[in-house]
This record gives sequence, C-alpha cells and structure tokens, in this order.
Amino acid sequence: VDKMVKDEIVEPGRSFCVDYFTPSSFVEPKETYCAFTNASLEQAGSQFKEFMNFIIESPNCRAGVHIEPIGDLIIPNTVLNRASIQYIKKRGYLDGFYKFMKVQNIDIICERDFGLGSKFLSGYQLIVWKK
Repeated sequence: VDKMVKDEIVEPGRSFCVDYFTPSSFVEPKETYCAFTNASLEQAGSQFKEFMNFIIESPNCRAGVHIEPIGDLIIPNTVLNRASIQYIKKRGYLDGFYKFMKVQNIDIICERDFGLGSKFLSGYQLIVWKK
C-alpha cells in the first residue's frame, strides 16, 4: 500500500492494508468504493468469510474484484489445470469461496478462469461482483 501511494498509483487514504484474520484491521474509505484483492485473500484459506461479509455488508462498498486462485473456476481439461486444482486444494486456498459468493445478495458479473499463471500453476481466476 505504501509503495502504491509513493509511486502515485493510488492517492493517500484510497487503499488500505488489512489483516484478514484480524477484523479490527478492516477499514474502508468514507466514500463509495470497489473492493479489490489480488493473490492475497488466498492466504485466508477458509477464513475469508468475516472479511467478505464486512465488504459485502458495507453500505459504501458497491462492488468487488477478486483475482485469486479459485479452484472451482478451473476446468480440469488439461494437465496444468488438474495440477493447479490439486495444488489449490492442498494449500487450502479459499476453500469454499466460490460457493460462498454464489449465495450472497450480490450480482456476479464475471466468474472466469483466464488461464493466467505460470508454467506450473494456473492460479489467477476472477470473480467480479456488484450490489
């Protein structure tokens, strides 16, 4: 967050670093916003619900973009995809995230595996939602 502000990618007060395991660290801007996570929420494993409920229930949060390893969005039609699904399960990345998102009072605009990652892991799937 500090580097994004320093490099003038984001204005001060427009991005926040939160600890997904510490609800008291959950902060948000006073104006309306879009929540964005990129390869960080994965570390919460199955403990993502408290943070996600925080942003989904926040009156100021209008939408969310999550670029994370979401095994349920990967079609197991290639060796890489099957290995990626196994790895995501073994690491416990966002266990149950897709099912959780499907039952929320939000409109999922995009849920997709773009096949991005590395030679060894397709680990960047996308869910975009709005209220």
